[in-house]
Amino acid sequence: MLRRTSSKSYIDSLTLGDYEDSTDISDRNVAKEKNFALFALSWLNNGEIKLFKSPNEGNYIVKLLNVSLSPFNGTGRMIHNFNCTADEVQDFNTTALLKYNLLPNAG
Repeated sequence: MLRRTSSKSYIDSLTLGDYEDSTDISDRNVAKEKNFALFALSWLNNGEIKLFKSPNEGNYIVKLLNVSLSPFNGTGRMIHNFNCTADEVQDFNTTALLKYNLLPNAG
C-alpha cells in the first residue's frame, strides 16, 4: 500500500486525470497504469524506511533493496510481480514507528 507522506501522494505526483467508469482497456488507461507502476517503483526505491506486514510473522520496519517489477504474463503489462530484499532496521515498536514517521505523532 502506498501511504501519503509529507511530500506528495501518487495523485499529486502524476497527472492521471479521471479514470473513466468503463472496463474498456484503452491506450489512455494503459498509460495511466504504466505511470502508476513507474511511480510505485520510484517510491519503493526512494531509500526511505518502510513498514512491512508479513501475514505469518507480524510487522517489520525495513529498508528495501534491489527492488524490481516484472510484468505478469498474459495481462498486457497491466499487472506486475514485485521482488526485493528487505533488511530489518529496527524492532517494531511505537517509538520506532514515530522515529521513522510511520505513525502520525499524536501530540
